[in-house]
Amino acid sequence: MQTLSATADVAISAGSLPTRRVLGITVIFIVCYVALALATRFYLVRPFGITAWNPSAGLALALLLVFGYRFWPALAIATCIANLLIRGIPSSPFTLMLLPLTITVAYAGMAAVLRGPLGFRLEFDRLRDVFALLAVATIGTLLVAIAFVSVIRLSSPIPIVNVQHTIMRSWIGHLLGILINTPLLLMMWNWHRVKRILRQLPPLEIAAQFCTVIFVLWFIFGSEWADPYKQFYLLFLPLIWIAMRHAIVGVTFGLSVMQVGFIAFVVDSNYDAGVSVTELQFMMLALVVTGLFLGMVVSEHRRASNALNESEARVRAIVSTAPDSIITVGRQGLIVAANPAAARIFGCAAGHLIGKRVYDVLPDFEQAPQTGDAHELTGVRCDGTRFPAELSIGTTENESPALRIAVTRDITRRKTLERQLGRAARLAAAGEMAAALAHELHQPLSAIRNYAHATRLLQVPASSSDLPGKIEHEAARAAEVVQRLRDFFRDGSSSFEYISVQRLVDRALAPMHEEAAKQGIALTTEVACGNIDLLVDRVQFEAVIHSLVGNAFDSIVGAAQRVRAVRVAAKKMDNGWAMVSVADSGPGINAEIADRLFEPFATTKITGIGMGLAMSRAIVEAYDGKLWVESGAAGGAVFHFTIPPADFKELADDSE
Repeated sequence: MQTLSATADVAISAGSLPTRRVLGITVIFIVCYVALALATRFYLVRPFGITAWNPSAGLALALLLVFGYRFWPALAIATCIANLLIRGIPSSPFTLMLLPLTITVAYAGMAAVLRGPLGFRLEFDRLRDVFALLAVATIGTLLVAIAFVSVIRLSSPIPIVNVQHTIMRSWIGHLLGILINTPLLLMMWNWHRVKRILRQLPPLEIAAQFCTVIFVLWFIFGSEWADPYKQFYLLFLPLIWIAMRHAIVGVTFGLSVMQVGFIAFVVDSNYDAGVSVTELQFMMLALVVTGLFLGMVVSEHRRASNALNESEARVRAIVSTAPDSIITVGRQGLIVAANPAAARIFGCAAGHLIGKRVYDVLPDFEQAPQTGDAHELTGVRCDGTRFPAELSIGTTENESPALRIAVTRDITRRKTLERQLGRAARLAAAGEMAAALAHELHQPLSAIRNYAHATRLLQVPASSSDLPGKIEHEAARAAEVVQRLRDFFRDGSSSFEYISVQRLVDRALAPMHEEAAKQGIALTTEVACGNIDLLVDRVQFEAVIHSLVGNAFDSIVGAAQRVRAVRVAAKKMDNGWAMVSVADSGPGINAEIADRLFEPFATTKITGIGMGLAMSRAIVEAYDGKLWVESGAAGGAVFHFTIPPADFKELADDSE
């Protein structure tokens, strides 16, 4: 018989099989069904022709479960032939048709309920499958027995007492046939599973169990000094042995052997067809139900145990290969288990760690959060040296008292890398600051040089010229720029002061008018929000305006524009912030660097270093502002940046 894959848990319908195979299965089923019915036609209840045992019922239900209830015609034909051979030709043709139809409808309904709502699995490997089979078979066979006897009574009136006993006999016979033979046939259908299990069983033990079953059956039914009603319980002993050793597979085969032996010994003994056989039926039913439940419980326990063993093996593999230290802490802070990484990190064998107090290797263990979050602390190796560590602690839920799992990571290398990264970041910041200083000091130093050169050319007394004062002013401004930018790039600190937008623009542009006049550039301002007060570092934002206006000058001069104009405007935005704009009449932004315009060292000027816009954006964004560029309506470029008002800055500082 073809095996059924564990993943394809679906009934095979007649429509999915070739016609020749359907016919073959039908013929084989009819032959087996009739043969079983004829082989067990003992202790018939006349005139019903009902036997005390009905293994063909299990065959019928197995056929419909495996191949689908579309095989009902095969069952109808088989039951019709069996009724004719066992009960003869009835007086009424109606009875001949109604009896097979009753059995067919009932068994097709049982198969549909099992495979449909109850989700019965053909592998028969779950405890719920035993419950489902027992419940459906109990109710279904009872209905079959009532309907069967009722149909026969239509043509043969019988006293009600005999009818009740006959229904009981028929019910238990069909129920035993299903509970014993249906699981056996499903096991045979899944022969690959049975064969794999049988290969693992010792042949001598199987032989011993078989002999024990035969001996117990002979002792109960064959010996003259034993009373079957009192000694029937002895059959539970080999059944328990088989169930505990071979689970549900062994139980199904063991029950089939007991069924055959039971029928053989009962038939060979002197029992009437009355109450005595019915009592033996109930005893056999108790044996079968007990065996099925016990065998399935053992099977599920073994699966759970195997799954647990596999899970433990995976956990052991993960723990043993984990690069982090994993130690289990029990009562009073004692280490009860440690993985190889723990021995490597703490510098001693895992066996030496077990039994030590966790506080010897992790002094701040109790101060770490017990929620699984990482916490940095200091670990102690077995030789007393200390090292930085990262600790995560979890707690087992099913243990009493709860165990704590401590996962420790040696972060010595990470800390070293962090220090190296910090030094590299400081060096980078120093480089940016140096570039920014070079950019910002270029203008005042150039002014100082020009003023000094003019003083030498004019050869006028210092008392009669304002050039020394200008030199002093530019030198002071250079020193202030150096100090403020150094503080900003070092730790982000700023020297805040209240200043209006108008005054900020005027102070920033004051030293640039002379340069504009020298280059023939019209430098104009349009401040529409001059009364907005700001709380900013004045020198930083003067540097921003210097950078933007200086870039505008360079753009115009470098492109030899005929129209030379730079306009600095300021207006109030809808959210109350001030927006400062610097527009020029130059050629606009070079497409080659448009995408990286605000990145450090991005420049198209031969003498430029590309730090002005990067520094300006850093300053503006430090105030939650924004710096961006647009193309002007009449050409050129327009740079915008936003500044929060003083009251916004005060609220932000208060919230922090």
